[in-house]
This record gives sequence, C-alpha cells and structure tokens, in this order.
Amino acid sequence: MDLHVRYWSTTAIAVTTHYYTSEFLGKATSKDVFQKFKQCMMSLDQEKPLQVLMEDPNMNNAFLSILNIERKEEERSDLFSIGTSDLHTLHNSFNHSENATERKTKEIAMFSL
Repeated sequence: MDLHVRYWSTTAIAVTTHYYTSEFLGKATSKDVFQKFKQCMMSLDQEKPLQVLMEDPNMNNAFLSILNIERKEEERSDLFSIGTSDLHTLHNSFNHSENATERKTKEIAMFSL
C-alpha cells in the first residue's frame, strides 16, 4: 500500500503530490488494510479532505465501509464513493464507447501506447 499526500503548493502554485510512505501487506483483508492505513495516517491532519484509491473493487467497498463507520464514531463526516477504481472506470468507459459508437477504441488505445 502506497500513501501519497496531495496539496496546494504556494511555491509551485499548483496541486502537488508527494510520496508519503508504503506498507507491504501481502494477502490482506479490508480490516488489515484499514489498520495499516490508520497507523500511517496518524501523523496527518484527519480533518483534511481524503481520497482513497485502490484497484480491487471489493476491497474498495469494504474498506470505505469500515472507514465510514470509524469516522461516524469519531463524529466526522462520511466519505462518499465516486467509483471503485480509476482503472476500472477507464476500462469500462472504453468498453461502453466502443459499444455505443461501433468504433474500435481498444485498437486505437493500444496503438497509441
């Protein structure tokens, strides 16, 4: 698990992303991931906006559920889901556009890479 911090930099006058830390989890449940995530986040301001991205949709949903339960217990606002994964969203958008337009978007994308 990699954690990155994204913030507005007054020096760069832009949104800046920095690597924060990593945790090796091996095969882990959503509870395991949450516990490591919580440990890593302890030194950061918990009131700042938070974005969580993972590749496994099932892990995303379970992790978000655990995180929201804890936030509710701490009287913080719930986080909301904007989808399960950037990669899955992009993949599905290519599939839907190809079906809707009868164009070969996958071939175009593969060729562009």
